[in-house]
Amino acid sequence: HRPLKIEFRADSINDSFLTGVRSKVGRPTPLVKHSFVRMDLTPTQLKMEREARIEVRRRNLLEGKLKYGVRDYFIIEYRNPRPLPPNYGIRAPNARNVNPSADTLTADLAASSSSSLCSTFTARSESFTDSISSPVSSSLSSSSLITSSQCNRSSARSQSKSTVSVFYANCRSVRCKLPQLSFLLSSRDYHIVCLTETWLDSTDSDAFLISGHSDYLAFRSDRAISDDVGRGGGVACIVHHSLSPVFVSSFASPLLDSIVVDVHFTYTKDLPYHKVRLVNVYRSPSSPPNAFIDFLSFITPLISNTFPCILIGDYNYPDIDWQTLSSPTHSDLLDFISDHHFSQFVSFPTRLQNYLDIVFSNKDIIHNISPSPPLSDHLSVVFDLRIPSPPSRKHTPSRMYRLANWQSINDSIFHHNWTIALSHLDVNQSYDYFLKFTNSLLEMFVPLSKPSPFSRYPRNVRILYGKSRTLTRIAPNSNACIVMTKRFNSALHRFHCLLESRVVASSDSKAFYKLCSSRLNAPKSTPSGIIDPNGNLLLSNDDKCKAFSDFFSSVFTNPMHSPLPPPSPSIIFDLPTISHLHIISALSNLSPKINITPDNIPSIVLTNCKLSIIAPLLIIYNKSLLTCTLTTLERRRFVTDIVFLHSILHRNYELDHSSLLTRSPLTR
Repeated sequence: HRPLKIEFRADSINDSFLTGVRSKVGRPTPLVKHSFVRMDLTPTQLKMEREARIEVRRRNLLEGKLKYGVRDYFIIEYRNPRPLPPNYGIRAPNARNVNPSADTLTADLAASSSSSLCSTFTARSESFTDSISSPVSSSLSSSSLITSSQCNRSSARSQSKSTVSVFYANCRSVRCKLPQLSFLLSSRDYHIVCLTETWLDSTDSDAFLISGHSDYLAFRSDRAISDDVGRGGGVACIVHHSLSPVFVSSFASPLLDSIVVDVHFTYTKDLPYHKVRLVNVYRSPSSPPNAFIDFLSFITPLISNTFPCILIGDYNYPDIDWQTLSSPTHSDLLDFISDHHFSQFVSFPTRLQNYLDIVFSNKDIIHNISPSPPLSDHLSVVFDLRIPSPPSRKHTPSRMYRLANWQSINDSIFHHNWTIALSHLDVNQSYDYFLKFTNSLLEMFVPLSKPSPFSRYPRNVRILYGKSRTLTRIAPNSNACIVMTKRFNSALHRFHCLLESRVVASSDSKAFYKLCSSRLNAPKSTPSGIIDPNGNLLLSNDDKCKAFSDFFSSVFTNPMHSPLPPPSPSIIFDLPTISHLHIISALSNLSPKINITPDNIPSIVLTNCKLSIIAPLLIIYNKSLLTCTLTTLERRRFVTDIVFLHSILHRNYELDHSSLLTRSPLTR
């Protein structure tokens, strides 16, 4: 972290500025005219600034106007380009580059400079380490531009909301890190979460990792525990379902585990590739050398130049010098990344002064890599991919029936004159009128839910996490960072214990079993990509649904028994009618559930309004019998239709439903 130095022209201005900083507000007074701001830069940053100014002058000359500039050794694009100054093309770059120790900014840029400094500290790891330079090429001609509006944002993470984000951590037993993992998934900041040293086995379900977050899918490769190999190891990838993850393969060797997952970008067509192959690896320090050689033989056929491949994990190679790509012993890995044109992107030590957790890629798609609060004794790593993020799922508000005004709903239905309203309508029109009237009442007297990110967690937990993340970016492995991370973990653990204690103390068996089910059973979500019998990869829900339908219809056979004989005609028969008792009996059999129905009227509405809706249902169902119009079979009405029709018609007729078995599930 480099200090920010400010020079004032008078002592009084200096005193007022410090008074504002030390006040309870903690906000300094605005800088006055003729004040200067200077940030001490590392040698790497000074070199980047000199190269940036040369590149900016070249671009401005090509544009014929002052369109680009340099701020904190980054190229920015001005909102309002200006004409080029006189002799702009023949004069040397700014004199500050000749003597880079005096990198000053004028006062009119001070406000934007202070905010951009915060973003650059989080965007580049060089901002908080002096002795380490990123091995990524610093070619400014291929670097992405940072607009003025982006520079005014508070952090690089806020700039990368429109890109796919990845979180990596060494867990050292994820069983005791479930609160932190649930917090990360609830934040929805990361599309991909890679974990090493999970310490899971076959007795743990995927629900243990996902913790009820149905938007994510989990892929694991656990260590096979034996007499020679104890507990530990294991890797996992948790991917958002919008990336259409597909399991490719896994590798298990003595003290070395790996899993390969493909993520697909079906939501955009602007990329030269539509998938990224992700390889998560954990290698124990005690792993024999031949185990890693076997792993390289396993992974080599899976590497391709047609799409990006990312290798991430804990390799436990502290002896490798990643600046010079040299090592006295571990040449196999260096030869592999050199032969397949991989680059290493982690430019900060992840455990003490060792580079153990590494990120490789054969394409330049990784940026904004930085440390994050650790889950164990290793720093976590977060980075973004140069790939647009999937469109955020719009919040679909649901009705909060626990806050419904049932008294007003029942009064409105009961006092409505249904006899006059339905007198001139047929069966379908009458039912549509009833649905429209009922849904209008639900809109009036049942409130809708609102999106609330981090709604589960109190404010103090969120504040501690923000401070912990900021300290990790600025001063990783410092005492302040370690203390703040412990405070956050302690507060998060207390909150989760409080939630579980409330469930146990409430004596609510339903809430208790729901809590247990969230830890044992995976949430109901769309399956990941599947492969049909022809070897085609199916990613969309429509393709998956059709594949399942074709498969099930292919195994269905005609019934062995013959169709039932038609009923013998009768000259005299009693016309069935529906009474109030039939309706009350049918509605009493329903459980008050908030289920999904084609008519948007769940069972909880029918059970809470069963006395007031007798009048309209009595008219509708008797019209249905008199006109022989079965609205249920034609237009898929709600379940009470089937209850009524079955209870009445089954007494008088024998219905032949055997033909339904020959149809596929979708058409049945």
